[in-house]
Amino acid sequence: MTFKCLGLIVFLMLANIIWGGSSQRPDLNGNWRIEPSESVLHSHIPFQLIWQIEQNDDKIRLIQRYGDNKVDDLSCGTDGKNCKIKYVGHSAVICFYYNGPVLVELETEGQNRDTVIKKRMSVSKDGSRLTVDVAYLVPAGKPAEKLVLSRQPATDVH
Repeated sequence: MTFKCLGLIVFLMLANIIWGGSSQRPDLNGNWRIEPSESVLHSHIPFQLIWQIEQNDDKIRLIQRYGDNKVDDLSCGTDGKNCKIKYVGHSAVICFYYNGPVLVELETEGQNRDTVIKKRMSVSKDGSRLTVDVAYLVPAGKPAEKLVLSRQPATDVH
């Protein structure tokens, strides 16, 4: 390895420490309601979708509701390790990890892993919007989706 290459690696590591880099994590805590007019949806997602998120440094809990009906309650670490869950009534394996300020979720469904979904969650600078870019890795050819959710006051969600 040349000294220039080594110097560049050291510079990038120091820049990452000084300017926050991957240690900057979004504040996902709270209640989030879907904004259908701002979202790009190809699958059936109810207009009453609400996510309640509880997050700490190494774990995330996501409660999904459709209006007043609690549909899912899942918890998993954010270290990239797999968690077996029941999701919308069927078995799945998920994992979460941070890629800088973006929380990434990988979800594998089906006994033969016939569905693999990647979600990238990012919060707007003012903290009012959560954008979830959804890519369907398997099966191939399913169009990507984008969910936009707005942060709700705690009293607005039951």
